[in-house]
Amino acid sequence: MDTSGYMSLFLEESREHLDNINNKLLMLEKDNQDSGIIDDIFRSAHTLKGMAGTMGFNSISSLTHSMESVLDEVRKNQLFLSPLVIDLLFQCYDFLELCLKDIELVGDDSQRDPTELEENLKQLISKNTAKKIRPAKSDEQESKGVEPKASTMELDEYQKDIIRQSEMQGFNTYEIKIVLVSDCLLKSARAYIVFRELETLGEIIASRPSAEDLEDETFGNTFSLILVTSSDISSVRRVLDQITELESIEINQIETGSYKQVEQDAGAAAKENDDDSSVKRKIGQSIRVDIERLDLLMNLVSELIIVKNRIQNENYYRQDKSISESVEYLGRVTNDLHDAVMKVRMVPVEIVFNRFPRIVRSLAKETSKSVELITKGAGTEVDRTIIDELSEPLIHLIRNSVDHGLETPEERVASGKPETGVIVLNAYHEGNNVVIEVTDDGRGIDTEKIREQIIKKGLASEEAAVEMDESRLISYIFNPGFTTSESVSNISGRGVGLDVVKTSIESLGGVVEVSTASGKGTSFHIRLPITLSIIKALLVKVADEKYALPFGNVIELMEARESQITKLKKQELIRFRSHLIPVIRLDRLLECPRKTKNDSDRMIMVIVKKGDKTYALVVDDLIGQQEIVIKSLGKYLSDVQVVSGATILGDGSIALILDMNHVA
Repeated sequence: MDTSGYMSLFLEESREHLDNINNKLLMLEKDNQDSGIIDDIFRSAHTLKGMAGTMGFNSISSLTHSMESVLDEVRKNQLFLSPLVIDLLFQCYDFLELCLKDIELVGDDSQRDPTELEENLKQLISKNTAKKIRPAKSDEQESKGVEPKASTMELDEYQKDIIRQSEMQGFNTYEIKIVLVSDCLLKSARAYIVFRELETLGEIIASRPSAEDLEDETFGNTFSLILVTSSDISSVRRVLDQITELESIEINQIETGSYKQVEQDAGAAAKENDDDSSVKRKIGQSIRVDIERLDLLMNLVSELIIVKNRIQNENYYRQDKSISESVEYLGRVTNDLHDAVMKVRMVPVEIVFNRFPRIVRSLAKETSKSVELITKGAGTEVDRTIIDELSEPLIHLIRNSVDHGLETPEERVASGKPETGVIVLNAYHEGNNVVIEVTDDGRGIDTEKIREQIIKKGLASEEAAVEMDESRLISYIFNPGFTTSESVSNISGRGVGLDVVKTSIESLGGVVEVSTASGKGTSFHIRLPITLSIIKALLVKVADEKYALPFGNVIELMEARESQITKLKKQELIRFRSHLIPVIRLDRLLECPRKTKNDSDRMIMVIVKKGDKTYALVVDDLIGQQEIVIKSLGKYLSDVQVVSGATILGDGSIALILDMNHVA
C-alpha cells in the first residue's frame, strides 16, 4: 500500500495527538485522580498507535502499545499514577516527538529504538511496585469485618454521580450522624465547627437538614452529612472526638452499589453520542488547508490591492460617474477580501503557549526551583507568519526568567516570598499590534551588575557608565555576548539569549521593552504587528523621494517653526503635549538632499511612537494614507536597517517603508 500521499495528514494529526498527551500529562501532575484525563491520554495513544501501524512506523506503534498497557492498568485502578509513572510517560512523549521529526526529515522512524522505554513500562506492571488507587475495604473494615451500608439520605443524581466517581478514584464516602448534647446553647456554631473540621479531610457533598437550616438553627439536636475523603473511618472519628458538646457520633461507609447504574450508563452513552455528533458537525464545517495555498491567496490579494490603488490613482475615470462608482465598489470588495483572507490566516498564540508548560517543568527540575507558569490571552490571534517566528524568542525569555529571574526556594522564603516562583505569559491586542508579556516575580535586574560589566567589557567609559539611567543600562542586556552570569550552565550564561530575542522580534517589525523592580520581578513586553503582509501606511515625501510610515506608529501630524526647536546635548527637541521629544530630520537620516532650499520657516512633523518613546519626524510633504503591500528588499539589502521593505504605489512608483525600530 502506497501511504506517501497521506504523510502530511499523518504528521499533522500525530502532532495534535502528541500535543494532547503533553497537555494532559501536565494536568495529571496537578490532579492524578482525574480519570477523564487518563482516558484522554489513552485515546490519543491508541489513535496514534493505529495511524503509525497503518503507515508502517513500527517504533511509534510499538511504544504507544506499551503506553496503552500502562494507562489501562491505571484506568483499572491496578496501578497508582505516581510521579515516577508520569515522568516515564513524559519520556515516551519526548521519544515520540523525536520520531515525528525523523519522519518529517527522512520519512522513517526506524533509527530510534524504543526497547528501553518499553522495558521500563513493562516493569511498572510486572513488579507491581505501585499500590492500587483504592482498596476494596478500609483497614478498619478489614479488621472488624464491617460492611458498607446503604445511605439513609435521599440523594439526587448529581450527588450519586460524585460518590461513584469518588469511589473510582480511590476515595471513601461516609454518612456521619451527629447528635448534640441536649443543653447545647449554640447549635449552629457547633454544626459549623463540625463542618469546618471535616472539610480539612475532604468534601461534604450533602447534609440533612440543609446547610441553611443548620445556620438558622431550625433543627433539633441531630443532623447528618455525607463526606467524601481519602481518610479512613478512624481518622474521621479522631477529628470529631476533639469537638465538645457532641452526644454521639455514628459513621458508616456508604455502599454505592449499582443504583440507577443502567440509567446512568444509558445517559452517558447518549451524551457520548451527542458529543460525537457535535464533533462530526464541527468537522463537517471545517477543512484543512495547506498553508502554501493561503500564502498564494495572500499574494494574489496583494497584487489586487496594488491594481486597485493604481486604478484609484487615475484621474480619467472620475469624469464618468458609472465608472467612478464601479471603482469605489471594487475598492470595498478588495478591502473585504483582504480582511477575509487575513482572518483565515490568523491563528491563536495558544499554538506557541502550549509548548511552555513542559519547558518550564524541565527547567524547574534542572535548576531545583519551584515554578508555576500562568498563561493568559492564549486565544489572541496573529498572522501565522509571526507565529512561526515567535517560539524561539519566547523560549529564551522563559529560560531567562527561570534561571536569572527567579530565586531558589530557600532565597524566596528568606525574603518573605512564597516558595514557588510565578511566571506569567500574557497576550493581548493593542491597536494594530499584539503585545506578549513574560513577567516573573523574581529578584529583578541588578543594574549595578550591568554597569560593572559595561565598564569591564569596555563598552563605555566609567564616567559614561556612571551617568547612564536605568533604561539605558538595561538596554545593554540585548548586546551580543553580554551576560551578568558568573558561570556558564546548560540553560544560560553565554550572552546569546536576549540578543536572539531582540534580533528576532525586530526582524518581525516589533520591539522589546523591559521593566524591572529590585526584589519584585521583571517584565519583558514584546510588541508586534498583527500581520506582516498588508498594512495601512502614511505616505510622505522627503526631498524628491516617497516613503511609507506604518500607520500603527503614527500618533498625529503637526506644523512647527524652526524657532520652536531647542537643543540639548546636540539633540534637537520640540515640546509636544508638555513633554520634550527628540526631533529627527529624515532628509539627513536618509541622506536625501533637497535640490532646492526650502526658505519657509514652517515645517511638517509626523509624531510617531515606538514602544514607550515618542519622536517628531520632519518631512517635506504629506501624500496621504493608503493600504500598502509590503515587498521584501531581498538578501542583498538585508543589512539596510532603517528600511524594512518597499511597496508599489498606484502610479507604479516605489516607496520605501521605514522601520520605526531603527529610525531613532
